[in-house]
This record gives sequence, C-alpha cells and structure tokens, in this order.
Amino acid sequence: LYKTSLVVIPEQNDPLRIPFSEIQEIIEGDYDLSVITEDGLRVIFSMMGFNLDPFKQSLREAMGELDQGTRALITGMLPAVSPQEISLVAHLFRDGQAASRSEIESVSPVFWNELERAISCSPIAEEYAYLKSLARQDKICIGVKKGLMGELTGRYIWCLFPMYSLDLTQPGNALAMESFSSTENGGGKATYFFRLVSRKDYPGSVDLDALHQEADIFIRQINRCLLAINFRREPIYLSEEKLAEPLYIKYRYALARLPSLRELRARFIGRVSHTTPEQWRRDVDNLLKFNVSSRSDLEQWSKGQ
Repeated sequence: LYKTSLVVIPEQNDPLRIPFSEIQEIIEGDYDLSVITEDGLRVIFSMMGFNLDPFKQSLREAMGELDQGTRALITGMLPAVSPQEISLVAHLFRDGQAASRSEIESVSPVFWNELERAISCSPIAEEYAYLKSLARQDKICIGVKKGLMGELTGRYIWCLFPMYSLDLTQPGNALAMESFSSTENGGGKATYFFRLVSRKDYPGSVDLDALHQEADIFIRQINRCLLAINFRREPIYLSEEKLAEPLYIKYRYALARLPSLRELRARFIGRVSHTTPEQWRRDVDNLLKFNVSSRSDLEQWSKGQ
C-alpha cells in the first residue's frame, strides 16, 4: 500500500498499480477481499490468513487519508463552501482527477458555481471563458490537485473542454486542456488539444449519443494517464526524435508501460502557447479549423498553418 495507490507484485507477471481514485467498490468476504475499479477490473485477495483483516483496515485507512487530504485541499480553495457540501463531492476529486459538471451537479448543485467563481478570479479566467463557450457545457471537467512539488507549488487546477456536435461548421472533434498553479503569476504555459475520434469518421457522425460516449471514455483515459505521469506534459508532446535522447529515457519507459499515454500521444493535435490573449484566441481558432479540415489522424497542428 502506498500513499495514493495499491500495488500488486506477482511472482512472474508485471506489477499492477491500482490508484485509489480508480477504485469503485470494495467487497469484503469471509475469507477474501475484492477490489473493483471503474473499468470493471476485479482483483481478489485471498489465502491471506491472519493478514487479511489488517490489510482491509490499512486499505480503508489509506483511502480515507487520501479523501481527507482532498477535502482539506478543496476547503483551502473554496472556504465559503460548507463542510457538508465538500464531503459530498470530495470523492469525485480524489488524487487530482477531474470531474464533469454533470457529475458534480448531480451531487451538489451549488459546488460547480463555486468552482467557476474561483476560476473567474484566476490567471486563466479569460481562457476558461472562451474555451467554455466552445465546449459541451455538461461535459466540462475540473480537477484540483496538491501542487506537483508539494507545498512549493500550492494548488494545481486543471480543466477539460470537450468540443463536438453534429454541426460540421462549428469547431469540434477536440478536447482542450487548460491549467494553472496557484503560485504562478500567470496561467499555464500552453493549452493542449486532443482529437476526440478519427478525423475520417467525425464528418459522418449522425449519433450525438455516440459522441457523448466517446467523450466520457476519453476523459477517463486522460484522467488515468495524467495521474500516472503526475501531470507532466513532455511525454505527451515531445517528438519521437526528442524522446530518443538519453535525457528522456524515463518517458520512453512510461510509453512502454502505459497504453493510455500512447493513446494520448496518438490523439495529440497541438498546443497553443499563452502569449497575448488576442494571439492565443487566434491560434486556438486556427488549430480547431485545422482539426476539422484535416482528414489524416497523423497530422498535428503547428503555428502558421
């Protein structure tokens, strides 16, 4: 048991890491314990003898400590929100994962408004407002995490904006990611964009529910991947040539071990640097136009296209 995950180390196979944020249910039997993840993976711990009960207790304590830390983090960010409201939603943000507006409002109708109010006073207020205007409102996600270097970087807040519709004249088939740290004077250094479905398939989309489902699946993949790589951006956007350099050997190892990271790289469209607000918006518009006009999933956007 680690601070944020459960790791199973078989005698012959590769280690299996199960983040606490992905555990959906724990079922206690008389002589075993089943851990079920969001993706339906079921891991059964049995034949543990007298070690079973201490293991059960330690697992629940570790998950409880993580939830307690999440509640404290949210309280520091949103002091006006009542402890009761925070307790209702804290599990959605466990270990920094992002939760959608629809998920949050189904539990606490007031909490989403408080999150947006906090972001409206942040360095990414303008970027958030513009990306929100392009996105599916109920699918927008927000995550809150302790700074990537502990106390040195305060709170890290990140947002996901799924953009899609059946109207091909509108920007679509994309998911934007924006973030900032509470200790930074400005917002993040760039906004990252990913392709939702194949560019060959998107123009023929006639089923909005199918696109909703694709968005939900991809959001879970992004959550899983970013938590696994501790929200580092370089393994997502660095070229294959750069990744071949000795400096990035740890990222090559991560690519070999994480299918979700390989998928994220395959869907990466490009990133838009935060220069001036006007230039940022023009570049965002150009990237989204490029994305719906291209028919090759291998093409990435670069400034000037």
